[in-house]
Amino acid sequence: MIGFLFSPTGRISCTQFFSAIALVMLTMLLIGFGLGTLPALDASLILSALWIVLTWPLACALIKRLHDTGRSATWLWLLAPQVAMAIASLAVGGFMPGFVLWIMNILGILSNTLCWGLILFLAVRTGDVGDNAYGADPHDQRGAIAANLQ
Repeated sequence: MIGFLFSPTGRISCTQFFSAIALVMLTMLLIGFGLGTLPALDASLILSALWIVLTWPLACALIKRLHDTGRSATWLWLLAPQVAMAIASLAVGGFMPGFVLWIMNILGILSNTLCWGLILFLAVRTGDVGDNAYGADPHDQRGAIAANLQ
């Protein structure tokens, strides 16, 4: 399981991709609700920091799913604005004047649209049939088992 979350090599099926995304979302949801019960903490800053920590496992799942569709990891540059917004929010989130917060909200909406657009694209796009340049077909049980044994 650790290799699945932290390795960007290989391919994953839609089901495995949904499992990884659901795990990240459930983690964020549970921590967000938990932080909401502690009014002394700044939940938005903690959640921004958590997004940064979860960036690598999420990127690995996205890369593997991109590989399943025959695409390279360079498509992840679409998510650079999302990561930049999380870092900016964490760095100066509570100290921005109103107009900067307004601009960051607009940029946040645009970066979220890019992020969810990529996730939805990967969710509906069928993977390559058979082996491709990135590994064995995760839908072919024999190929997936052989790839996991290597």
